[in-house]
Order: sequence, then C-alpha cells, then structure tokens
Amino acid sequence: PEVKNNATLWALVAPLYEHHNGDPVLLSAALICFPDICHPDYRKEIAQKIAVHCWSQHGDVAMRAVAAMQQFVRTNPDANMAVVMPPIIEYMDRTVMQGSGDQALVSLKIVSLILDLYADRTASSRPRADLPR
Repeated sequence: PEVKNNATLWALVAPLYEHHNGDPVLLSAALICFPDICHPDYRKEIAQKIAVHCWSQHGDVAMRAVAAMQQFVRTNPDANMAVVMPPIIEYMDRTVMQGSGDQALVSLKIVSLILDLYADRTASSRPRADLPR
C-alpha cells in the first residue's frame, strides 16, 4: 500500500519506506526520520504500518521501529497509544497462536517498553498532589 505524502520532508523519505524491498539499510534510514519529519496528518496511518517492523529479523530495523513507535507515542501519549497498540497486539496474538515463544517474549518486551514510556509520560503531565505537611 502506498503511503500518502504531502509537501514535507517525509515525501523525500517515503520512497525509502515504500520501496525498501527488504533492504534493511533503506528501511532503517526511513524509520530514523519518523515521526519527526512526517506531516501530522499522516503520522497515525504510517505508525500503524511501521509497528510491524518492530519484529524484523534485522536487529537495526527492529530497534529503529521500536524507537519510532516510542517517539510517536511521546508526541501525544493519550491519542497515539490507541494507534500503536492494536497492530502490536494483533501481531502478538498471531505469534502466540503460531507457538513462537521467542517472538511472544520479544512482543511482550516491546509492549512493555511502550507502556513504560506511556506511564512515565502521563505521570509527568499530571499535576502533583500537595504533599502532607
């Protein structure tokens, strides 16, 4: 599927993502740029597509995809967690159903990283209650 572009820097990077043909170097280069140079109107759509790369066999691609998901969640934790979690949970469900214990463990670690970030981010944005005197 083609990712929508507009007149932003992502338009320059999108071909790397869309046509990487399994080349981990091109895919990693595109993932480094997300979500910083992606137009806000397209971030959710692209984040859903990037989420599946968290389980890439190429360590650099997987690491960059997880980092991209974390950066995306940081931009708006409350709204973006709802975007990121469904594809991750769907993938986890498929790997568990296929009996891949190692992949299920990796999936749990990825979810843990993103949930920890979300918890930290939302906790820091809440006003602190006055401490008792």
